[in-house]
Amino acid sequence: MDNIIKKVQNIMESIKSIPLSESAIGNYRSDFKEIMDFCQKKDLFSFDYEAFDAFMQYQKERMESRQIKQRTYLEKRKAAWILAHYTECGEIDLSRHRYK
Repeated sequence: MDNIIKKVQNIMESIKSIPLSESAIGNYRSDFKEIMDFCQKKDLFSFDYEAFDAFMQYQKERMESRQIKQRTYLEKRKAAWILAHYTECGEIDLSRHRYK
């Protein structure tokens, strides 16, 4: 879990260097906290693309049961992809992406 926490801290430092509102930064912070909670519950020690898929399946189920809105789902996907990509590739990529 320490590995995930360190990666999230590194990402948050990078996010602070780009012009985002405090609320956007707060949303990222909240999304990463939820990812870390998910990892802890699932005994995951790394958030790779496979963990990303599991997390997003969980979020999709929440969206379909109307626990979260589509916009929230999309925000969580962005944060989860950033963390998974950083874990897999070693680079923090905050640009827009098309997801499968």
